[in-house]
Amino acid sequence: MPLIESANPADVVTPLQPLFPKVLKAAYMVAPDRQKEITDVMARHNLRIQLHENTGEFTMEAVASPFYPRLSVGLGSLERVWAAAFGYIVLFEISAEQHRKRRAGKPVGKASHIALVEATTLLNWAFVAAHEGERLPWPDAPSPSHPFPSADLMRSVETNFIAMVGWMLLHEIGHFACGHCDPVDSSEPAVPVEAHRREHEADHWAHAQMTAVADPMICRGNICSIPFALGVIAGINHRATDSHPSLANRLKKYMTDFASPLAASQPDVRATVNMTAVVPLQALIALGGTFPANLAPFPDLNGYLEWWERTME
Repeated sequence: MPLIESANPADVVTPLQPLFPKVLKAAYMVAPDRQKEITDVMARHNLRIQLHENTGEFTMEAVASPFYPRLSVGLGSLERVWAAAFGYIVLFEISAEQHRKRRAGKPVGKASHIALVEATTLLNWAFVAAHEGERLPWPDAPSPSHPFPSADLMRSVETNFIAMVGWMLLHEIGHFACGHCDPVDSSEPAVPVEAHRREHEADHWAHAQMTAVADPMICRGNICSIPFALGVIAGINHRATDSHPSLANRLKKYMTDFASPLAASQPDVRATVNMTAVVPLQALIALGGTFPANLAPFPDLNGYLEWWERTME
């Protein structure tokens, strides 16, 4: 089982303290049918989880050190993931409610939710922290230590937070599993196309672990949480960089290779997946200064993603 090193979890000051035991097990919790494969990769490379408090950069990465191979996780990064999970869940619930009204022929009206103010506060806080590269004090908003009054909402946020962290850890484990951290292949890629290939390969490995789950409830939750995880990883760097493909490009591959085939025979799952895929992009639009009054799912997700990628270039 992976360990947190470089910090004693009991001494860490963070509102995420109550969730640390689940954070440690997140990769196993979201892929219970693949525990042996994950454990084998972790053991083969002697991997540990290194939690460090003194960084504001978004840090969740595979470190291929011959002396200390590890999954490096910044505490500020985990805090931003939880904040995004809260915001994304609220935006998703708004989108789902408006979708139901449309199907029933009812007027949609302006977007509203009991936690909309808190969601906006947390998303803005995470956005500013990412932009400034600092670990900022927790805002006047809900947290695991000071929950929002709705127990159902907090359970949903926690479930999605663990799934998002699980996918991120699996993505980094995937770099080791795919040989990107082997001595002959662990140097930084010389060209973006090779770096992007490695990121897509690690994405694919993580997707495969999380969608090969016999329990339909866990599998469905995973399918819908992966776009949220991709949205947090992209952060404000939603355009393609030399080291990473764009958010839209990664979402398109995920939808094409995994989500759409799995949801093909389940229309309700397909609509849910479409909404979760759009939410991170809508959040970025909202944080750009225009909070959308209409958060209904787009009928042509691929067309929307293509528009987004062109707009961001």
